[in-house]
Amino acid sequence: MESEERYIQFAETLNELLSLERSIRNKRRLMESLKKDLDPSECDGSFATDFTAHAFKQLSERLEELALENPKIFKDVFPDGSPSESLLLPSNLKSFIITLIADARKKGHFKEEESKNTSGGVEYRYTIDMRKWSNDKTLQLVVIVENNCIKTGFFNWVQK
Repeated sequence: MESEERYIQFAETLNELLSLERSIRNKRRLMESLKKDLDPSECDGSFATDFTAHAFKQLSERLEELALENPKIFKDVFPDGSPSESLLLPSNLKSFIITLIADARKKGHFKEEESKNTSGGVEYRYTIDMRKWSNDKTLQLVVIVENNCIKTGFFNWVQK
């Protein structure tokens, strides 16, 4: 490849990169705006928009254990040739869990309960069957949301 062709490729790649970065900045602004619209003072607090450190640690450690125990789960958690897509990376795990909760919410798979930590408060229990990862037993993801924050979460095998 000639120097001139490389330079043109460089300029085109730079332009593409800057366009992607601009798009990402716009998506971040939109996401922050949407998150403000879901403020618990304005809605019921059942939307999972963030995690407590405790919940994040619980979910990531348990997902790691499950991946090491089950080859089907392992392939999804640690995709071949795509380490940046590993579900144990914090941003990927957060996106994965919040997307599952949003889908469960849309389907009505949650229930309102009295808060165990806040007097007179409300928390929301989401129970999600992880069908793709289940076999003779069903793997369930259970997440408790309060004030739009996932305060605890765990994976459990259950007999069905």
